[in-house]
Amino acid sequence: MARPAAFDRHQALESALSLFWSQGYTATSVQQLLDCMGISRSSMYAAFGTKRDLFVEALQRFNEMATEWVQVLYEAGDPVSGVRDFFERGFFDLPGELMSRGCLLVNTILEMDGVDNDLCALASGYVDGIEKALADCFRRWHADGALPEGHDPVTLARFVMTLIKGMRAAARQRPGEAYLRGIVETALLVVQNGGEERLPAGRRLVPAASRPNRPHSRT
Repeated sequence: MARPAAFDRHQALESALSLFWSQGYTATSVQQLLDCMGISRSSMYAAFGTKRDLFVEALQRFNEMATEWVQVLYEAGDPVSGVRDFFERGFFDLPGELMSRGCLLVNTILEMDGVDNDLCALASGYVDGIEKALADCFRRWHADGALPEGHDPVTLARFVMTLIKGMRAAARQRPGEAYLRGIVETALLVVQNGGEERLPAGRRLVPAASRPNRPHSRT
């Protein structure tokens, strides 16, 4: 009969997640993981498997955290409040040290692309799932009439995801909270005003797929 682990597995995983989030997969050594988790090599392999297995579990845990951040949109009463709460929960509520680390999922995609395509695909799938959850929220508001005219739920979800990816990258430079909150307030104006209200009268947004191709000028 196997002996129970003599350490807190959840806390050990959280510690490993924090280290991977700070350094990335490649730069993190097994010994660093053992030190931060406070366990022996044999305990790590028995509880988590290899370093790669541990990283996969850390990615899963990060995705669970991100899914919890999206949950605030489902609980909000309108799109503007929902998006504001999403940024508060998934960005500004994080300690400054974590805020400046970027997104573990996006970091993994950039690091593992062409190196470990399976890890890259796993992280990409999680990002796509978060974007889909955002789109589902916006579809609900669209059906309820709470989403302004001119907004496409899928495109709006892509906009919010692209924005938070960019903000996480910008946060690495530590520009200050006021700088980042200004970006969010501008995004909230987009959500509130709709996609076409700022266009001159009589003009409408044309999807990129419907636009005629223009020849590139040569210099």
